[in-house]
Formats: sequence, structure tokens, C-alpha cells
Amino acid sequence: MASLICHGDLSRPGPALENPLYVRPILRPDPANPNVETMAGYFSVDMIHRAVHRLFEGEGASGPAAPSVKVINLSIGDNSRPFLRRMSALARLVDWLAYTYNVLIIVSAGNHPGDIVMALDPAEFDRLQPEERAEHVLRALGEGGLHRRLLSPAESVNALTVAATHDDGAGPQPARGAHVDLVPLGDIPAAYNPIGPGFRRAVKPEVLLPGGRHRHQRPLESGAPSEFRATDSELGPGLLAATPGLSGSLTTAGFSAGTSNAAALASRASSFVVNELRRLGTDEASGPIDDQYLPVLAKALLVHSASWGGAAYELADALGVTVGEDARARLARHFGYGVVDPDRLAQASLHRAVIVGSGSIVDRQVQTFGVPLPPVLRATTNWRRLVITLAWLSPISATDRRHRVARLWVDPPTDDLQLSRQEADWQAVRRGTVQHEILEGDRAVAFTDGDLLEVKVNCRSDGGSLAEPVRFGLVVSLELAETVRPFVYDQIRERLRARVQTRT
Repeated sequence: MASLICHGDLSRPGPALENPLYVRPILRPDPANPNVETMAGYFSVDMIHRAVHRLFEGEGASGPAAPSVKVINLSIGDNSRPFLRRMSALARLVDWLAYTYNVLIIVSAGNHPGDIVMALDPAEFDRLQPEERAEHVLRALGEGGLHRRLLSPAESVNALTVAATHDDGAGPQPARGAHVDLVPLGDIPAAYNPIGPGFRRAVKPEVLLPGGRHRHQRPLESGAPSEFRATDSELGPGLLAATPGLSGSLTTAGFSAGTSNAAALASRASSFVVNELRRLGTDEASGPIDDQYLPVLAKALLVHSASWGGAAYELADALGVTVGEDARARLARHFGYGVVDPDRLAQASLHRAVIVGSGSIVDRQVQTFGVPLPPVLRATTNWRRLVITLAWLSPISATDRRHRVARLWVDPPTDDLQLSRQEADWQAVRRGTVQHEILEGDRAVAFTDGDLLEVKVNCRSDGGSLAEPVRFGLVVSLELAETVRPFVYDQIRERLRARVQTRT
């Protein structure tokens, strides 16, 4: 995990982490199976509480170990505690720690065996065309969710839960006997992923990142249904990272796959986002960003770069579901808010302007953020996309079944730009602590130069009394077709700079 956070997938070289990494091991080899790591013999809630407490407040006579930490990676999943309506004690602790210490905690969704069962004889499966095989595999992945629940503490409300895509940088792998690569390479959810939703039917997991590929072993006997068992290999494929070597070697690397890997890559991306936000605060077109808002802004920006893409609709076709509220809810259980696009992570382009805002809000308050409308958008039928992401860390109530105390939301301005909602269900996106709205349209709108698109952040108490202000981060991006001139980025930046100078 440390190697993945610092360097990413070694098969896809990238820049090293700029910040130091603080590591606190909490797992040890299982006495019954040394190849498996476990927390057996420890009280996990107490151990994780002590580890985080030591970061920010110290332990015994020692002072805080790393009080400047903004992101915590928690790549664990308790196989003995799948999420079934009631939130686990560990997830409740994670929620409390995230709010109390104002830190973004990224957790893995948990791993399942990843076996694929299809109602086909193996010989019949071999005779299918590649497109037909992919359809059968996707159908098996979509229908096998009853026993693939989130694993504690993935149901945590304040944490950002990460699942995996069947993707890595290992490249095409040669056939090895009866082992085959069943799942199509790319943004397809991995077969070992759990399937949501989360607590109170919130969108979980929120995002997907590459977790590495598993291969599957062909059944030894013919017959239907046939079960292709997932297998792991040190020869790949998977994410390539540093691993303990024989005789204490420090130069060994190996392949692995799992949602823990995806969570590590999400933590790595969050570190780059935090550094980018700090650099953004020195820009003349924006004010300085207070450090207290970095965790919620990193959370919002990571989700803001996610979308379903074509893989979700391939899965919908395989399942035979049509576009609608039920289909959106079903697809969100597999994709959450979508696959993180590294090219869109905390980055803009000439055709896409990204604006970030933050603040603290109290119960029954509304805060309005104004986005300048670019003149290039006026009276045109060009395609446009508006993406709004709101993230916060909520206090929790131990005595209320709703658990979450602060309910924040945004009503997307669909009428102002003649847009319609896409992807995740509009009700589900309001049940957690991240609301991610994607809106698209191509109908002409009328406005005058200087008009603002108003995005209003609302706050209400949900489960208990909301006594303190709640920190939130807001990200809004407006994207136009690449053929549109002049560029939307230049026009919005120019008007934002004028507003900042006027306020000054």
C-alpha cells in the first residue's frame, strides 16, 4: 500500500509523492494462514482510534505524531462484518474521527472471492464471439450482488469509499493453461468488488479506480452452470508495487489486485489534489484557501472527476435494463458516481472551466455561490455539461438511527441552462456526504452579460441537534463542445478576476 501511494502502479510510471507518508501498521499474519493478514487478537475499534488519536493529539507523554495530515488511507475490510442495514461500530468510529479531526478518510470497499458463475457450459462459452462472451460475463457480474455486500467500515458516511475497476498497467497477458482473462479490460467494475448501496441507501462506493486484474480458471468439468474461479498470480496481471522479498531483499516488486489497491491510488490522487489546492490559493484570480477546507475540497474534487462512461451502459445492456430511475439506482450500486478520470482530476481545459469554493454553514442557512455565465453560451444550441459536486464532513449522533446530523444539498439550476440530470439517481445522491450532479443539454438560453448562475448550498439538521458550523467544499465545472469559440475557460476566468478585483 505504501508503494502504491508513493509511486502508483509501477507498470505505469508517474511522479513520486511530494509529501511524506506516515505509516501505522495494524495488521499481522493470521496464525492459521500466514499468507493472510488479519486484525485477529486486537480490538479493531480501539486500535484505529489510538492510531488516529496519536496523529493529532499524541499518546502518553509524546506529542502529536503528524498533525498536518489531511488524508488517511484505510485499506482494510472485515470479511466477518458485511454491511446489512445496521452500521458497524468501526464505521461509526471512522465517521467520528473524520469529523472530529477534520480529515478525509479513504476506505476500501472490501474484497470478495471474485468467482464468476454463468449459465453456460464451458464448451458452449468457448464457441461464442468475443462480444457475446463479454455480455455473458457482464450479466454474471451484475446479477451476483446479493452476497457481495460492502465490508466494514466501507459503509461509513463521512469516509470516501473506493472500489476497483478491472484495470492495470500490466498489459496483455499470455494464456497460461486453463487460466483466462474473462472480464473486459478497462472501466468495468472488478469481479471482486462489493455492490452497494450504503447506509440509508446512499451511493456507495462513491468512486472507482484501477485495482488490478484477476484471471479465472476454467471449470475442470463440463456442465451448466459453470463456475470460473478467480486466481491470483505473482507473475501478473495486477498492479505492480514493492513487496517483501526473500532474505530481506529491498528491491522486490510483485503484482496484486483488490479494492485496497484502488483506495491507495485514491489516497495518492488526493495528496496531489491537496498540493494543487495550495498552489491555487496563490493565483491572482482566486483568494487563499484556508487549510481547514482542504479535506472537504479534496473529497469534492476527487468525486468531481468521476463519471460512469460507456461501461455503465454496456452493463445496463447486458442486464436488460432501460434508462430510468430504477436503472440508475441499479447501476449506481456497481459504479457509484463513476470511474475517476485522471485527466479531469483538479484540472481544467480551454473548453472546461472548473471553479472551487468552500465555507462553513449552520442549520437552516443558505449560502449562494455565483458562477459567471460566459457570453459564448448565449443563444446557442451547442452541447454543454454542468457538473456540481458538494462534499462535507458531518457530525454524528450515537442516539439517533439516522446517524448523520448535517444534511447539506444543492438544487441544480436545471432551468437556467436548459439541462437535464444524468447518471446517479437524484434522491440517492443526497443521502450521504457527497452530492454529485451531472447535467447536460443543448437547448438555447437567453441571458445578459454579467448574469450569474446561482448555486445555493442548503443546510438542515438531520439526526439530532446541529450545534456547530459544518465545513463544506463545492466544485462547479462548465464544459462546452470543443468546436465552440471563444473558449469558455477564458471568458469565465476573465469575469472571475474582475469580481475579485472589485471586492478587493
